[in-house]
Amino acid sequence: GEGGGGGGVAVAALFLSSTPTPSPQVAGGPLAALLLSVDGAFGLAGWQILFLVESVPTVAAALWAFNSLPRSPATAACLSPDARRWLTARQRAGARTVAARAGSGSASAASVPGVFAALGMWRIWALGCLDALVSVAKYSLLFFAPLLVDAILGSASPATVAALTAFPFTLAAAATVVNAAHSRRVGERRWHVVWPIAACAVGLVGLAFALPCSAPAALLSLALGLQVYAATGVVASYPAGLLGGEAAVVGYALANAVSNVGGAVGPAAFGAISAATGGYGPACGVAAAVAAVAAGAYAAVLPLLAPDPPPGGGGKAAPAPGSP
Repeated sequence: GEGGGGGGVAVAALFLSSTPTPSPQVAGGPLAALLLSVDGAFGLAGWQILFLVESVPTVAAALWAFNSLPRSPATAACLSPDARRWLTARQRAGARTVAARAGSGSASAASVPGVFAALGMWRIWALGCLDALVSVAKYSLLFFAPLLVDAILGSASPATVAALTAFPFTLAAAATVVNAAHSRRVGERRWHVVWPIAACAVGLVGLAFALPCSAPAALLSLALGLQVYAATGVVASYPAGLLGGEAAVVGYALANAVSNVGGAVGPAAFGAISAATGGYGPACGVAAAVAAVAAGAYAAVLPLLAPDPPPGGGGKAAPAPGSP
């Protein structure tokens, strides 16, 4: 919703910790281990069973959600009448805010002004570019975590690797919620974004050095690197603090789309460097350097994007100076 994003920090963290970030890896690792262990059942390889079992429910859930979820708060049967009225009024207030910021006096649903307000706001683009740097390291770790765990263990079954991969993601999922809750409670976002990214850089450096010599140290370094996810919920609250109503949704989507460029480049580069050098150490070093740059850039730029919300998430932060 509109406002400084205080309450949105915690909500975003809870939502994002259950999306394709850390939490699914917590349950997905042991589930993958179980499915890989039944290799040969029904004449299928373990990986084929894994793909079938994990994809069919996902598609079914998507179809159910598309047909069953309410199209607006006014039609949400799960809400009480008072809650529906309150949320609808809040949504309309956000639309009016967007219309005013876009230079229109209209109090109607601000779909078009909201889209242009988001697309034309340099702060949203800056947020996406900053997060693209983070995504280079974040998605490299996400996609290569099983291979890194396999390299750490030396010789282990795929089931063991899949199960053990859940350990660092468990810590990351917990950190995502705890960090966002603390950010909301104290009314501070900048350093709650910076420290997880800096921890990622340190973890990647530790991983580069520990991989050849110490499995426990390498696993702990991997867990430290994955703390980068703790910044996710806090970062996701910024569009709601800059834009209201529908524009906040557009702003979040735009920032996420720009960020995903790093998510595509990072794993590809990580794999290419690993293949060229014959090990994961140099790739971890490059990812660590990118994460360190991202941490410094966030520390410098975030104060220019939006002020922090009041402690406890109450109230509404004032718009950043010069906001469109």
